[in-house]
Amino acid sequence: MFGRFTEDAQQIVIDAQTIATHHGLFSVNPNVLLAALTEVGDNVAKRFLIEVGVTPEIVKETLLPKSAVPSKERPGLEPRVKTILEQAFEQARILGHYHVGPEHILLGLLHTPCEAARFLSERGVTRERFLTSLAREPGEEAETKAARRDNVISVRLDDASLRRIDTLVKADIFSSRSAAASYLISKGILAQMQLLEQVEERLSAIESIQDELKELFASDGKDIVEDGDGYHV
Repeated sequence: MFGRFTEDAQQIVIDAQTIATHHGLFSVNPNVLLAALTEVGDNVAKRFLIEVGVTPEIVKETLLPKSAVPSKERPGLEPRVKTILEQAFEQARILGHYHVGPEHILLGLLHTPCEAARFLSERGVTRERFLTSLAREPGEEAETKAARRDNVISVRLDDASLRRIDTLVKADIFSSRSAAASYLISKGILAQMQLLEQVEERLSAIESIQDELKELFASDGKDIVEDGDGYHV
């Protein structure tokens, strides 16, 4: 599920488990997920929540247990939280985004009936209000943030493709060729998502078979070593 999550989005889920453990909860519920949203990273979702007064302190004071013995087991995710994360994928798809970031998790939470969503609604936090805020910070979209990290590739383009990219830059739609190219690549990947997901499923099956074969040989008492030339006993 988390392959398309940005680093901040993944960290929100991890921190939510830590928060749940600290408060003696045996599973991550939407209230805990909201608490993590107000704490992790520096992103448009967190800034928006803080701006409207939804701070970590208020969330913990209002929605989390006041005192509890920390849980010794790593908490899982409640079905409602899984629904929120599934909705995050759907919200990313609706917005035409490939990566799933904190903004999509917040939208997924707002879409899912739960105490945390009602808490936000009572404070005037709606999907429309957040999308308006998101539109003011286009550079903070999840796929743009991901593109600014270390995922850098070099590509060769024909003259016609380069002219089209330059047209987008000259029209002041994008600030650079790389930003325009990143956007078009993301859109192309999104358009071929069904095919790519089929490839990922096949690859996962192949990797599973490889692991089974290594375990089969390992059970014979011999170590399997992998290097650039393949597997060796």
